[in-house]
Amino acid sequence: MTDTIPVNHVRYVKLGKKEDNWEEICFKKGWIPLGYPEMEKKIGREYEETKLDDLEKEYKRLGYDQKKITTYFNQIKQFYTLGEDTVWVMFRASKLYWGTASKEVYEFTEKDLEGTNIKKPFLYRKIKPRIEGTTWLCHSLENDFLKFDIEKIDGIISKTSNARISICPFKRRYDSDKINNYISNLIHGKFTPCDTMTEEELIKSLSPTNFEWFVSNIYCQLGYLNLVEVGGSTQKNTDLILLSPTNDRVLVQIKTSANQAVFDKYAEIFEGEEDARFIYHTPEKGTIKQGKKRLKPKHIDDLLNEVKKEDRSILLEWLKLKCYFGTVESAKA
Repeated sequence: MTDTIPVNHVRYVKLGKKEDNWEEICFKKGWIPLGYPEMEKKIGREYEETKLDDLEKEYKRLGYDQKKITTYFNQIKQFYTLGEDTVWVMFRASKLYWGTASKEVYEFTEKDLEGTNIKKPFLYRKIKPRIEGTTWLCHSLENDFLKFDIEKIDGIISKTSNARISICPFKRRYDSDKINNYISNLIHGKFTPCDTMTEEELIKSLSPTNFEWFVSNIYCQLGYLNLVEVGGSTQKNTDLILLSPTNDRVLVQIKTSANQAVFDKYAEIFEGEEDARFIYHTPEKGTIKQGKKRLKPKHIDDLLNEVKKEDRSILLEWLKLKCYFGTVESAKA
């Protein structure tokens, strides 16, 4: 039986730039790099607060603003202080890869850099092999055939693949324990099979991000077109901006759960709009009712019922894909 790996921290790591072949080297060798030449000059191989203070003065002298200095410092601290109970996650070829790393810090040698465009050596930590002959893994410890395809990973995790930061947590404002539980379930193969869940259970297990995508997909099945990225509109209170089949502009606010007070607030916000909609799946403290304003609340089941039966099956398949390995919201410790 495979040993259980403690997961007390989870961090996304970017292995480097593709154009200088750094990412390829780090992936093949199982390295977590730290690409801060200024840091190497100032603090060497060991993390010390006093030396970081000196580095901060140097960054300020070079004209870095405080926000950027703080970002750099956080990454340097995490590189040196996070222990072997940390799972490092990266994305490659549309798959999630993971590993744990030893505490020792190493430095690239000239031989390591042969055939690359990397001008200076950098520091790195080594991924601890969990299976002989491997470094980064894209499957659980129990099943090396079932790959962690990115479309099967909760959106809270997968969207971090676009991050440009070298080392970062997943959605800082999100409960870190839920993130840890999700990744732990993933690597130990303890997720609930989606085929055993009903459509209602699948919908309720969606994270807020994925629920927004689900609502967007329903509208696409109904003939609407997205005009902006899901959840990324320029309007603070709008999750979707759609073009209807009759060429009308439609604003949509989406909530996984909501109560009457929340709905009434959005009814005030959208009062001046020609077509605004409020979609939710779990009412809190009783039924949500329309007031004197024009905005109407609509439960996700009512929206789904507008989709033709033959078109609804593809939505169920999408749900199964997004919940294939469970979700951050549904992950259990």
